[in-house]
Amino acid sequence: MPDPVIPPIVPPVVPPVVPPVVDPPAPTTGANDENKFRRLFEAEEVKRKATEQRLSDFEAADKVRKEAEMTEAQKAQVRADEAEARVRSLENENLRRRIAAEKNLAPEALEFLHGEDEASLTASAEKLAAMMVKPALQLGTNTSPGGQQKPTADEAIIAAEKAGNHLLAIQLKRDRAGISRANAITQ
Repeated sequence: MPDPVIPPIVPPVVPPVVPPVVDPPAPTTGANDENKFRRLFEAEEVKRKATEQRLSDFEAADKVRKEAEMTEAQKAQVRADEAEARVRSLENENLRRRIAAEKNLAPEALEFLHGEDEASLTASAEKLAAMMVKPALQLGTNTSPGGQQKPTADEAIIAAEKAGNHLLAIQLKRDRAGISRANAITQ
C-alpha cells in the first residue's frame, strides 16, 4: 500500500502581544517635587562626599608610594621645599598685616588685600582705605567750625545714610515727622 500522505503541521496563528496603552504619570507638583529634588540632592551629596574621600585616600596612597620610591636626598629636598613654601606664606601674611596696620585697616580687611610684594599690597591697601565708609556724624557735634550748633535733622539723616546706619536714619526720619515707633507699627 502506498504511504499515506501526512499533511504538514501548521502552527496555530497567535495574535501578536500588544502592550496595553498606559498614560504617562501626571507630573507631580508641590511638596512631592520638593521632596524628590531634596532626595536627589542628598543622594548627590553622599556621592560627592564618597568621591572626595576616595580622592583623598588615593592622594595619600600616591604620596606614600612616591615617598617609598624616593632616595633620602630626594625626601630631604621635598621637606626643604615644603618648609620654604611655608616660610614664604608666613612672611606674606606678616607683610599683609603690617601694611593693613599702617593704613589703619581693620583685621577683617586682610582678606581683601591682594599681592605678593610690598608695593602691590600697599597699593591694594590704599584703594581699600579710600573705599572704607567714614564714621557717621554724631549728634551734638559741630557741623560748622564757628559755634556749638547741632546738625540739622536733614544733615543727621544724610550722615547716617552715608555711614550705612539705616536704622538710625529711619529713627531720625520718624522723629522729624513726629511719628513714634508704636504709631509707625500700627499705621
